Amino acid sequence: MNGDAARQAERDRALAGVPGAQDRFRRLSKAMTELAQTGQLSVGWEEFGRRVGANRNGLGSWKTYLNMARQWSIFPIPEHTCTADGIILKASKSETGNSDDKLPILAVTSQSVVAPTLPEVATSPANEKDTKSSFKQVEVFPLIYRLVTERTFHDGPFVTHTDLVKALQEDTEGRELVLATMTKNKQGFDWTASNMLAWFSQRFTIGKNQYEAFLDREKIGSTWAYRSRQTWRTSAVPPDLDEVFAMEGAPQLVLHLKRERDAGMVKAKLKAVEATTGCLACECCGFEAKYVFPNLSAPIVEVHHRAPLGTSAGVSKVTLKDLAILCPNCHRGIHRSGGVSVEDFRARYFADKA
Repeated sequence: MNGDAARQAERDRALAGVPGAQDRFRRLSKAMTELAQTGQLSVGWEEFGRRVGANRNGLGSWKTYLNMARQWSIFPIPEHTCTADGIILKASKSETGNSDDKLPILAVTSQSVVAPTLPEVATSPANEKDTKSSFKQVEVFPLIYRLVTERTFHDGPFVTHTDLVKALQEDTEGRELVLATMTKNKQGFDWTASNMLAWFSQRFTIGKNQYEAFLDREKIGSTWAYRSRQTWRTSAVPPDLDEVFAMEGAPQLVLHLKRERDAGMVKAKLKAVEATTGCLACECCGFEAKYVFPNLSAPIVEVHHRAPLGTSAGVSKVTLKDLAILCPNCHRGIHRSGGVSVEDFRARYFADKA
């Protein structure tokens, strides 16, 4: 079997058995043809999705089809680059004044071609490697969380998809992980980094991302942006590693932590306590940051939900009286003491300050 025949056989095996793919390739070819014919040199993913008739949730699979069309020469395609924001077509030589060459006109082949759907990464166990992407969740997710928390917190700006792709490029650990993956998947840097972020977002959407309780998320354009829920800037280590990795399989803890990191409730509680007492001191040990670290512009406190884990089923109404102001040490101590009450913890360790 010669090289072309082997390549075609590989393609046919990979593309066999999925209904509806032929129509997708036809629509994809039409969209790329229109871009080439109009001379438009760039298109955002959102506009590209409209051209092929994809909704936002399904846009990722169209990117995969585009990559497959290029990889297996399913139809002629203009030279282009895929970025986190969209597609950039290479200008024809006529546009640069070198010749009258035009971008190729695309045509759908008469051969019936079908294609696979995206890999279901959401079902991949955290300790296993995704065979098509060649990276592990336990490698990627802590890295993405760190990059977010290094850049924003509480009510600061969200870190966009484009920002995170750039961060992966600039961060030593991130760059090494992406480059190592590229040697296996044979894709470009932006594509690989975007795939990592898409996996992080997918697990977040279905409630199986262990960092969900520590991050706010907002849709910006066609991609997700993130922001840390911490109320002050700290190191990029997760608020409590024991809590983070205990989340999966512990829905009560997830609910508890989500309540504590609700940005609106946190802000309201801090404002109410400061207005009433004139300070933000820990309700257990009495620690008040402004006297120990007078040059800090932000308080070193956390908001804790008073209700012990498991005492409320489902989502219940939370008032400011249900929340307590604690220093990070006392907050961790309460969680690691089985969720004792603030009053019991204070009586046990700080009776002299009661």
